[in-house]
Amino acid sequence: MNGLKFSNPSEEIVYPIIVPKVGLVTGLIVHHYHNLVHHQGRGITLNKIRANGYWIIGASTVASKVIHRCIACRKLRGKTQEQRMADLPNDRLEESPPFSYSAISYFGRLTVKECHKELKQYGVLFTCMALCAVHIETSNTLEFDSFICALRRFIKIM
Repeated sequence: MNGLKFSNPSEEIVYPIIVPKVGLVTGLIVHHYHNLVHHQGRGITLNKIRANGYWIIGASTVASKVIHRCIACRKLRGKTQEQRMADLPNDRLEESPPFSYSAISYFGRLTVKECHKELKQYGVLFTCMALCAVHIETSNTLEFDSFICALRRFIKIM
C-alpha cells in the first residue's frame, strides 16, 4: 500500500466479507444493491457491493444473472418493437393529378362571421389520397343539396 499510506480506508474495504458464488444470501445481497443503485447495471452494482464491504467470488456472473432476471431492467432495456406496415394501395403508387382519388369528411359546427352576422356552418374536408393534400370548403347544413354546392365549388377551383 505504498500509494495509499495517507488514506484511511474503512475496515469494510480493507477486510471485506467473502461471500460464495452460489447461495441465497449472495442473490439477496446483489438484488438489494442492484435496487439501491436504481437498476444502473452490472458495473455500478458491483462497485456498490464492494464499497459496502462484500467480496463475492465470481461476482460478475452473479450480478449478470440477477440483472437478467430483474423485471424492471427487462422493461427498461427491452427491445423496441418495430412497426409493421401494410402494402400501399395502387392509388398511392401510381402517378396521378392531385385529387384524382379523394376522400371527403364533414367536421364541426363552426361559427363563421360574415359582415356583422354570425352563421353556423360545417366544414367539408377534401383529402387527396395520392398526395395527402387537403382542401377545405364550408357547408351551410348537413343536407345533400348543401354538400353538392360545396363539391361544385371544390371542382370549380380544381
